[in-house]
Amino acid sequence: MAPRMRRRLAIALALLLWAAPAFAQTRTLIASGGSEGYGAPNPISASTGIIFYPPYNINQPNEWAINAITTPPWDPNGAGGTDHYLASLSGGSNAGPGVYLRLNAPHRAMEIVQWVRLDVNVTVNSLFVHRWNDSTHVSTTGTVLGAIDYATDFFDTSNRFNNSGVSTPSSAFVLGVWHQVDSCFIAGVNGSATIPTAAKLWIDQTLIGTGTPGTTSPNGGGDTITFDSEVGDGQASFGPYLIFDVGTSCPASAYVPFYGIAVQPTGNNTVAFTPSANTNWQNVAGVAGALGFNSDATVGAQDYYNLTLPTVTNVVGVNERISVQQDTGGTRIALPIYNSGGSPTECPISNGLTLGGGPFQPGQPIALQVGTYQSVMCNLAAAPTQVGVQVAN
Repeated sequence: MAPRMRRRLAIALALLLWAAPAFAQTRTLIASGGSEGYGAPNPISASTGIIFYPPYNINQPNEWAINAITTPPWDPNGAGGTDHYLASLSGGSNAGPGVYLRLNAPHRAMEIVQWVRLDVNVTVNSLFVHRWNDSTHVSTTGTVLGAIDYATDFFDTSNRFNNSGVSTPSSAFVLGVWHQVDSCFIAGVNGSATIPTAAKLWIDQTLIGTGTPGTTSPNGGGDTITFDSEVGDGQASFGPYLIFDVGTSCPASAYVPFYGIAVQPTGNNTVAFTPSANTNWQNVAGVAGALGFNSDATVGAQDYYNLTLPTVTNVVGVNERISVQQDTGGTRIALPIYNSGGSPTECPISNGLTLGGGPFQPGQPIALQVGTYQSVMCNLAAAPTQVGVQVAN
């Protein structure tokens, strides 16, 4: 008799709504997120080294916190209730505190738009806050070199924001004030052994400069973004982010101001999974594992949860994120599901973003690992009325 294989859903099921005024620039959303669905741990963990915190790998989690905030600039009317953001608790040497977001494939051209705040003056060395990595980089002789930066964003010792491809920094950031930072880098081709060819930087939709990243290393199309707090002193905080593939060239203009709201289940719809305690929707709407988890081993079993959606206009992206874990051996598959007014629909694999895996390991969204939570994000065309998870194999 085959061992019982379960899917545990104990972190969070979050629906993320992204809104912005209409604009003409073409961009393809490849990832988005923030710090919703984790509570407010301070620090995230007392451990050192690297931990997996779906969908992020975190180096030095004792140097990071998730803090609550009300009516931040990305949710000025408080539609999402209490919001959250990621805060560094110290600067550090290289390699120091870092939060790594692994994408499911390298991209030749990437743009990250994120709300960023400087909290403590930078006085000694530049504080790196974004690193763009090619984790699959290999040398011309085929040697795997690992996660190597091909571009960086940083605060200099005058509290000015800059990146490795732009010679003119921003004006000095005022401590405690959020700004929408918009950076774009272009590599030669997808994958490894190429040199970035162009860069642009905007702060609050104002162009700071363009240029060529200052590197001679043959690093290529990136598959990892690091939210960083290392090399220099000072401290910074990070709000929600959007990451785009922009094709072969950086956009002509900045991304417009964007807003983000996270929504979690408020009740059961139809459920088949067995809760370890409480009721199903409560186990996926709270802090990771605080109340319990839901599990099932039956192919086709579904848990559907109701949502209470706020009024949001000009929605430019909707993401459904689930975190799942396999408890015993074998090959098992779990998929996000959603209902946008018709019948329950599986998120197609081609439309999914697999984020995570193990420390520095590529995300394997379908082949779940035993004892390790993995996060799968699905891009949806519209806000659904219900969300859930299905045992697909």
